[in-house]
Amino acid sequence: MSTTIISLKQEPFSIEKTQQFIKDLDEACQTFNSEAFVLLFQKYEWQEREDYQEVLSLIVSQFKKWNSAPDGITIFERGPFEAQCLFCYIGKQVSGYYWKFHINELDPPFDKTVFTAKMAFNFEYENGQLLEFGVCNKFIDPTKLEALEE
Repeated sequence: MSTTIISLKQEPFSIEKTQQFIKDLDEACQTFNSEAFVLLFQKYEWQEREDYQEVLSLIVSQFKKWNSAPDGITIFERGPFEAQCLFCYIGKQVSGYYWKFHINELDPPFDKTVFTAKMAFNFEYENGQLLEFGVCNKFIDPTKLEALEE
């Protein structure tokens, strides 16, 4: 099993639980905070499963790295993006999220730099029930940020 995939095939979510999980995941992504994902995994009782811990650790390390600036960051835009991914061709849905932010207190000329961080998640469904959830491998480099001039 890939360390970036959680398999629920033995105990798939109900349709209602799947819909709630997608909503909760979106809310966690809106925060740009690793603690939101820890709480998400606790809510779905995934924190105790060792094989699920690898996925959570990956997500948490991404957000901690992005939020590691000494003076913090200021997020000014966030939302979903259309991920172009191989999973789209083998029956999995991919949902991407992006965050645009400034790193606070950078000296000129870097104080105008806009950074974009991205993370994508893949899902496998059957009859509206979640069977697999994971982090898209294309977005697992925590040091990869796109820098744009404002």
